[in-house]
Amino acid sequence: MTSSRSPLPTPPETLRVLLVEDNPGDARLIERSLQKSTYRLLESSVELIWKENLTDALEFLEQDNAVDAILLDLGLPESNGLQTLDRMVDYMSHYPVIVLTGLDAPEIAVSAVRAGAQDYVHKDKLVGEQIARTLRYALERQRAQRELQLRMTEVDRVINLGLLAAGTAHQVNNPLAYVTSNVEYALSLLRKTHVSTLDEPLATHYPEVIDALQDALDGSRRVRDVARDLRKLAGGTPEMNSSTSINLDVAPVLRSSTKLARKHIVEYARLVEEIDANLPHVIASEPKLGQVFLNVLINAAQALDQSTCDDPEVRVRAYADDVSVVVEVSDTGCGIPPENRAHIFEPFFTTKQSEEGLGLGLTIAHKIVTSMEGRIEVDSKVGVGTSVRVILPTSEAVLSEDALYEPTDVMDW
Repeated sequence: MTSSRSPLPTPPETLRVLLVEDNPGDARLIERSLQKSTYRLLESSVELIWKENLTDALEFLEQDNAVDAILLDLGLPESNGLQTLDRMVDYMSHYPVIVLTGLDAPEIAVSAVRAGAQDYVHKDKLVGEQIARTLRYALERQRAQRELQLRMTEVDRVINLGLLAAGTAHQVNNPLAYVTSNVEYALSLLRKTHVSTLDEPLATHYPEVIDALQDALDGSRRVRDVARDLRKLAGGTPEMNSSTSINLDVAPVLRSSTKLARKHIVEYARLVEEIDANLPHVIASEPKLGQVFLNVLINAAQALDQSTCDDPEVRVRAYADDVSVVVEVSDTGCGIPPENRAHIFEPFFTTKQSEEGLGLGLTIAHKIVTSMEGRIEVDSKVGVGTSVRVILPTSEAVLSEDALYEPTDVMDW
């Protein structure tokens, strides 16, 4: 059975419903009504767990017995009215609670919903489908509320991450520029100086000093790249933000990105390019789209570094269907384990060695492609390889869709 502590994309085979009701007659009536109509309305059978008092019900829940919903009578001998709901408040975030009342006092039922109950049913409507229909709507609302809460949590996390990234990048960039320029200057001077003109111990250790300074320069450039990626994650570099979307031919942008990535790919694999001629144009920013392709290509190269494939290959394809241009980068690398696939677009999620990346490449690519009304699809099998498809709507498709929303007339009232 699916746990009620997570959203239910589809109803479980059996719904476990906790009924807290002191009247045996009402309990039997509810059970019969649910058995008759729940499967048709919810595509599930019902297991009704009946407790005659609130103490037994709370003890049942405290033992971590999972249920999918709670039917709660507000008129129990040991607890009456909203006091009953107050004692159930710790569980209302986990389970949808539907209150049952025999009182002709709608204000109590409304107050119960405001206090956290999903819905209420008057006891004179227990016959027929009313109770099952109310249960269905309560489960749907609970699921929708959880999904909204998850999305809001993710939005807050990304906003805070962006603020942190922007601040970190800004603080790092200025001192880093001094380090990089001074190391470059020292290297330049030393390489122009003949060893015979140097004093000891520098003359003896000249090669080691050159290597050490080169390592320092490489490290500072790596920090610069990290800061740049953080700025992109936070909202883009000025040159990326200022670039405008135009009617763009994808092929030259893809060839340029492939050329840049070639040296990384051919170190591990054969590179195959299959770019269809006369691809439709898309509405996109050239530098941003180039960044997307480069990130995907570099990921493919790094996947092959960890592969044991006998015939390593990266295949770059570009083709079109009726409404989209598709750029597909496939590798015969290590593949992505199923448990990692849901996280590949999350900031800083990576399975690479620390020196190979921060886990921002696909995050940035996804952000850019989504802003262009496109999407990224990923297919992967461990030990076989991965295919990443960047799918962008054609210019014609975008303009046709926009035309549907343009007013054709103005009505003068």
